Amino acid sequence: MSKADGVNITMLEDAAMQSVYELLGTLQDLIDGKFGEGYAAKHPAILAGCVQASAIFYLAERLSGDTALTDGLATVADLLATRLDTLDDAVDGLLERERGEAVGMGGGEVAP
Repeated sequence: MSKADGVNITMLEDAAMQSVYELLGTLQDLIDGKFGEGYAAKHPAILAGCVQASAIFYLAERLSGDTALTDGLATVADLLATRLDTLDDAVDGLLERERGEAVGMGGGEVAP
């Protein structure tokens, strides 16, 4: 059992693992809810990206102050949020297009 300044490192590691495990389940449910059952399992890169984004947001939320590091992390978090919104919009557009083609639109037309 490792200890540093009275902190039980093993307990922290176990808690972190449990948090990620729970996060994976939540993210899988959210992804499957948006894209259809089993989508997260078939596209683990999306799940991994969501975990990474969640970790960055978690870190940015925990850091506070006026230091250049926290300001930089806040900027990165804002940029990441903007990019994730853009990605979400693009995926929504693709899903709408796929659904339109599935009901016979064909030809790559986008539903109005």
